[in-house]
Amino acid sequence: MNHNYRQDFIKTTSGFSEKEIEKYHVNHIINLFDKIKNKDDEDIYELLVVLKSTLSEEKINQKIYSKTYSKLTSIVESRFGYKEVGSMKNRYIGLGLLFGVSLGVSMSNFFTSSLPIFLSVGLTIGVALGSKKEKEAEDKDLLY
Repeated sequence: MNHNYRQDFIKTTSGFSEKEIEKYHVNHIINLFDKIKNKDDEDIYELLVVLKSTLSEEKINQKIYSKTYSKLTSIVESRFGYKEVGSMKNRYIGLGLLFGVSLGVSMSNFFTSSLPIFLSVGLTIGVALGSKKEKEAEDKDLLY
């Protein structure tokens, strides 16, 4: 990949506010570029070019940007196993909440206040598992 692309991307996003940097995952894209700079993958390069050109427009098309970013992250994860920082924790928190709500609703016939109890239990389990999985991925250098 072209090393100048990283610099061009940073230059394109240099005027962004902190809110825009977070909204458009600018730091994740820069970290991703550093992670895959020695890997030649034309598909990923094309997606990065689309993201950069979308951010260069006066009015950013959020729909195009979101679809392209999602496609980029899924390709990177499937080909190289790299995951965005925080994505694993969020996934397990969501699963924990789903588990907690399901268990809480099913137990509400027996305990009237079971939903908040199991919701918090599910959230706690999700945070613990997500943190553990993210730490493992970090140790294997799979996060960007």
